[in-house]
Amino acid sequence: MYALYTVFKERLDAYILKAAVYITSEKRGSLEDLKEWRIIINEIAADNTIQQLWFSYRQEYTYAKEISFDALIDVLLEFGKLVNDTTNQEEWSSICK
Repeated sequence: MYALYTVFKERLDAYILKAAVYITSEKRGSLEDLKEWRIIINEIAADNTIQQLWFSYRQEYTYAKEISFDALIDVLLEFGKLVNDTTNQEEWSSICK
């Protein structure tokens, strides 16, 4: 997600992205979790086990070597803000019905 978002974020259509996240969350039964996105990301950021896993992952995969855990969290927060922006929420959620 980090690579895709950082490379293509200028070309992303926020309307389509929001709708895709909404539809996927609805199918997975996790629509209510979207309301807690900040809490979830903050819990991930504070979890030492996840930080260790990311450190290990970076050691194993060269494409991730330069991506710090903090940079990864920053992208998750940016993505969360984009997807959960309530501007025109009624408009984009209406296409999902």
